[in-house]
Amino acid sequence: MMKRILAVTVTTLVLTASAEAAGEFVSPDAAAMDEIASGNFKIGAMVESDYGIGVSAQFGHLLDVKAGDRGAGADFHFWRMQLETNNAYMNRHPLEFYASAGVGYRWDDSGQGEGLIVRAPGGADWQFSRNGWSCYLEVGPSFNFGDDPHGDRNGFDIMSGTGIRYNF
Repeated sequence: MMKRILAVTVTTLVLTASAEAAGEFVSPDAAAMDEIASGNFKIGAMVESDYGIGVSAQFGHLLDVKAGDRGAGADFHFWRMQLETNNAYMNRHPLEFYASAGVGYRWDDSGQGEGLIVRAPGGADWQFSRNGWSCYLEVGPSFNFGDDPHGDRNGFDIMSGTGIRYNF
């Protein structure tokens, strides 16, 4: 019961904070799908608590697709904000914050159970190199709706992840 109350509280705080923050909200309409197909593509390596060690790809700054040794999934970035757009350094090396929501599947997670994952990560993506390299760090709530060996059918967890990607 306490896990569910905590899950609802954290989710409410994340959604409220993103609704009050300045930035750009993106709805999954035709314009967003055009941006995903625009050719802005990043691929790289990641380490995530949900999916393990694996590969991360990002399409148009809106869709993250990840596959690791313990699971795979996709997240849609529904809010994003670039920090200090009028700063010369930040124009060359942009730092973007985002909030997203997604689903995944965990197939091997020693102790957490297999099954469907619903997650709401928020994070930062920083292009630290003019050559196209960027790194990201994200954290957020996740709910595992699969079989849990410990008897808790719906498992709440705080997921985290980091990675490095190259922009093509």
